[in-house]
Amino acid sequence: MELKKIAPELRRKHLLSCLIEARKRGDDKAVAEILRIRRKECDRKRQLAIDKVVKPGQGRMVMAVQISQGGKLMTYDTHDDIVRVVNSRIGERYKLGHRSPLSAGRLLEEIGQFAEKEAAISILDGSYDFPEGTDCVLIELLQEAARLRVEFEVRTGKTSSSDSGRHFGHYIAASDDPELAVLHVESMNIAAKYGLPLDRWKSALTVLLEKVMGNQLIEKLRAICLLEADFNWWLKITFARKMMARVRKEGHVPMEQFATAGKCPIDRSMCKQMGFFDRAMTLHFPAVMNLVDVEQCYDAVCVYLSAMCDMVYHVKTAFKRDEAGFSGALVPHNPDQYVLVPLSYFNGLGQGSGGAPPAWQVVSSLMLGAYKHRGYGMSSRCAWSRMVKKIAAILFVDDCDLLHMALCGMISLVQFLLRVQAELYFWARLLQVTGGDLKPAKSFWYLIAFKFVRGVPVIMRRLSDLPKFKLYIPQHDGTEVAIEMIDVKVAKKTLGFYTRPDSIPKPISSKDRASQQLQSMVEKGSKWRKRVDGSKLQNRDRWYSFFKQTKLSMSYGLVPLMDSPNVVNNAFQALYFMTLPALGVNRYITLGWRMLPVKYQGLGLPNMALEKLGESLAWLQRFWGVHDGAGHVVREAYERLQIETGLEGNVFKRSFKKFGILASHHTWYKVFWEYLDHFGVHLELDDSINVPTARERDRVFMEEVVRTIDRADWVGVNRLRKKMKIYLFSQLSYCDGLTVKDTVIQGRDATPSTIEFSYEEPTASDRRLWQKALRTLTSVNYRFQIPLGYSTRIPYDRFVWFTTVDRQHLLRVDQ
Repeated sequence: MELKKIAPELRRKHLLSCLIEARKRGDDKAVAEILRIRRKECDRKRQLAIDKVVKPGQGRMVMAVQISQGGKLMTYDTHDDIVRVVNSRIGERYKLGHRSPLSAGRLLEEIGQFAEKEAAISILDGSYDFPEGTDCVLIELLQEAARLRVEFEVRTGKTSSSDSGRHFGHYIAASDDPELAVLHVESMNIAAKYGLPLDRWKSALTVLLEKVMGNQLIEKLRAICLLEADFNWWLKITFARKMMARVRKEGHVPMEQFATAGKCPIDRSMCKQMGFFDRAMTLHFPAVMNLVDVEQCYDAVCVYLSAMCDMVYHVKTAFKRDEAGFSGALVPHNPDQYVLVPLSYFNGLGQGSGGAPPAWQVVSSLMLGAYKHRGYGMSSRCAWSRMVKKIAAILFVDDCDLLHMALCGMISLVQFLLRVQAELYFWARLLQVTGGDLKPAKSFWYLIAFKFVRGVPVIMRRLSDLPKFKLYIPQHDGTEVAIEMIDVKVAKKTLGFYTRPDSIPKPISSKDRASQQLQSMVEKGSKWRKRVDGSKLQNRDRWYSFFKQTKLSMSYGLVPLMDSPNVVNNAFQALYFMTLPALGVNRYITLGWRMLPVKYQGLGLPNMALEKLGESLAWLQRFWGVHDGAGHVVREAYERLQIETGLEGNVFKRSFKKFGILASHHTWYKVFWEYLDHFGVHLELDDSINVPTARERDRVFMEEVVRTIDRADWVGVNRLRKKMKIYLFSQLSYCDGLTVKDTVIQGRDATPSTIEFSYEEPTASDRRLWQKALRTLTSVNYRFQIPLGYSTRIPYDRFVWFTTVDRQHLLRVDQ
């Protein structure tokens, strides 16, 4: 204890002496490294003092547990009571995987507990005849594994693992000794090779932690399974690194999976916003998003099924079931003593296991494959380039957003919802055959449906406008539970982001409008201000904490933010006004001095609107032109903006104040366009964004409209243009390239097109504006003044006519 008290001073003296010696030797590299170490240790000490003030209290090891019995809250804080409650409640959590139909019966006997028998190979080869009475959904899931196995024929290499002992610190120290390192590696290799685990691996500790500080309800406690350090490391090497690296290399990670290397929660939120909400709002197609939560996604997975799924990627479980798989609960008896409570064998992956995340990703990927094999999911098609991807859901571990969208705007809403119910039911059944279940309390759904008021699409919100329809999810006990439908104006928080389908900021006062996401960002700054306001932190430490912690925390979620620049600036300037006194600065300092960089004697406070633009540009640059799920969403959303506005090429070169009215809805690209125009940023895009013209002397229709027609008439003309499915002048005329089609003049029956247009219901006033615009752009008799030339490509019509080589017959081709 005496040495511990003087250790910091001894460390400081040691580094100082090393620094002096290095300077005497003239070793510049050593001097720089020692200075870096001193600076790092100084910052760490400083940060600890700051964290005590600014960081909220966190959950700790529980000293008691609470359960609800008969409406009363019962608290247990003695050793014997805690042991009894933990065994009865947490123990059952580890047995949820036994609910899978694969956990018992003839099929399990034939494939083996870890898919080690010949029947497992036969299933993956597609030659297995399933026993009579096997669950049909389980059969579909295993057939999907067989289809994926055919695409993934890669020889498996030998797995070499290492480490064994108490915790990673011991192995890090031992790795410096070659003999100890070899001893640890060989012990693990022998265990893996012969399928005989070390004795230490046969038990584990389940630590109970509070998710929310002070909440000791046993259902709200986080149960972390602590395996032996070397065993857990072996699981990470085998599954998380080697197996998943091979899966990613071969391109077998579904685009719907966002809890994987190279992706982050922002990507998930952006794909939800751009790929689904914006698409539905722009095309005016009925759409439903089911936001469902998986109950105990790691602990409830049937290990037999997980082993079968791992074999798809040529990974076999090394150990026999009767040799490992026992767990215990680490329960506090007093502050200095913890007792290991033995639990029975669990059939699950275990939260805290290094093999759990990759195993769940493999299982959920096969669920996605079986789901899409039935034709379920949403087709995401680029507006004019016709690139199509099937997107079934957006998955991030246990959070799943199932996507459903009608193929057109003219569809019975009840008929569409019946299909949504079928898809939701099948997804729930797929989860059940893995041992899991959907949690009704944390599941809900959005319905996006439109009605047209004087030609303007309006989202149905009143119950009288919506069909009286409920969505149900099946449970393992055979019941079906209805899940709540949420109004599209209500934002829900997932992974730290607030998103809502209509993307329109919610009014918070008569003077301003701000989204819930923006409010949550400002609230983070307000909480920091309240914590430091009465603390003893020096001003320099407060400024350090503001830029190193609070600014980064507030910036989280800037990319999907849907508020305009002025709203963002007003919200943060109000925050700065309240925060400056806590930083030792007069709150009435002028705006210029607040925002001026420090090197020019300003405060250098962040301009969050400009920060949002910068992060949005970086995100867009990261995925533009990339051939994956997020890259497809970025491209598809931009082509949709082109077709919606009718403008040519790079839309962002135009003035948002002038041309923004052509983008009818509050989409992410429209907000991004507003930011570019607000800050005067010029964005260049590659030439691949130009829609190829179909004939010589062909032109983009709306380019001529905005050049010759009054701005007040643009919206009405554009609405009927989308109704008639027209982007180019060649789509107006007959094949002579001279005469406007009669159906186009009337503005009623559109020619089917390969370009995807939104569903519109124009008014009689719009039709009059349309005919006036046609006469202005052509002539009073609706004939082009300069006829179009020869075709330069296949037209954009859905049905195209060709002649045979001998020109004796006509052939119709459906594109």
